[in-house]
Amino acid sequence: MNGRLSSSSRKSGIYMPPLVKDWEKDVVYLVQIPRAGAIPSVSPYCLKLETWLRMANIPYRNISNEFSHVSHKGQVPFVELNGRQYADTNHIITDLTKTFNVQLDSHLSEKEWADMQAYHCLVENAILWLKKKCDAFGIGKDTPYEVETVGKKWLTALSIFLDEKKFMMGDTPTTVDATTFATLCQFYYLPVNADLKNLIEEKRNLIDYIRNMREEFWADWGECTTTLSLQTKPKQKEID
Repeated sequence: MNGRLSSSSRKSGIYMPPLVKDWEKDVVYLVQIPRAGAIPSVSPYCLKLETWLRMANIPYRNISNEFSHVSHKGQVPFVELNGRQYADTNHIITDLTKTFNVQLDSHLSEKEWADMQAYHCLVENAILWLKKKCDAFGIGKDTPYEVETVGKKWLTALSIFLDEKKFMMGDTPTTVDATTFATLCQFYYLPVNADLKNLIEEKRNLIDYIRNMREEFWADWGECTTTLSLQTKPKQKEID
């Protein structure tokens, strides 16, 4: 990753009155919900974006939205960079990849890149749909049993694709890992659905995957979830 901003990306983003008035040049300000006790964020989107920023080694600072501040699209998280606002995690990652010349996916072949996109869609669209259904049982046409059945198929497919790899696409983490990790953590660490958590525990490669990502990018996990501070930074690559 090259820390210098590319000239073609300097004017991307939307100008809004910045939440951070005394911003520092070329520092990303990640506006997200406050920390939680079991997991750094109960929002898969917040955890996804912060994980990606760590993976990309982009300088960033967390800002609490205080459960009130949202982007111009009405979303959380969002980021501010050099006085401009960026919204929607996928668009943010695309823009910051160009802006900071991030090379997380540059080693992938065309086939591998296509596989990565397909599994990104599976995780973000299908499995996050599943979480919303689990959070809202009793609403809609699907019964808990039907939702769990679909969820087990999706998680099994994810486990089969992961196989014995350290990360989704091999020994090197890529963009899809931020989404996959953040989503699996919602089911594993939060009381979303006991049966789906049990399935993750049965798929040892999914547990190993969560551990690998935590060790690599979230060595301050315990500090985050104990102190609830948004200002912790990983100091070592190990967990309890």
